[in-house]
Amino acid sequence: MTTPHLAQPLATLATDRALRPCARMSPTDDTRLMPTDTTRPNAPESAAMRELDRGEALELLGQVPVGRVVYSHEALPAARPVNFVLVGSDVAFRVSGDSELAEAVDGNVVAFEADHIDVHRRIGWSVVVTGLAELLESGPAYERIVAEAPEPWAPGEYDRVVRIRTELVAGRRITRTA
Repeated sequence: MTTPHLAQPLATLATDRALRPCARMSPTDDTRLMPTDTTRPNAPESAAMRELDRGEALELLGQVPVGRVVYSHEALPAARPVNFVLVGSDVAFRVSGDSELAEAVDGNVVAFEADHIDVHRRIGWSVVVTGLAELLESGPAYERIVAEAPEPWAPGEYDRVVRIRTELVAGRRITRTA
């Protein structure tokens, strides 16, 4: 049963919020985004966006320490930031073997996104890889990844490795001309 009296106010609220510009924040600013700043340091005409080829996308992916694994949780999309290592073209990160994340990704197709954005210059790139995730707990591949992977930032015991066998790679880069 629908509730028509709620549909219109919710739609209006969503539209109103979507149209309000947000203030810029520094990476260390912990204040809430406020709908105030409407300045545009670079005109859209000076922007260029291009698709990245597989090699360039993977090279950029290997230059950042943190990305987001996107997976299905209770039939809904979920994303979790993780620090990771690129092993060839595969993405790998450490997890606790009994975690919800380990259970959700093992044997499933997932996406992994990382980016580098300069909000003040309005430039940056984003790379998404998609592939089958597998949970490793021992063996040569596990040992190699544990030796190369960064120590997880969050506290806890990380006794497994998730390896995403990269199948699809997509990336975009926005630059400024002028």
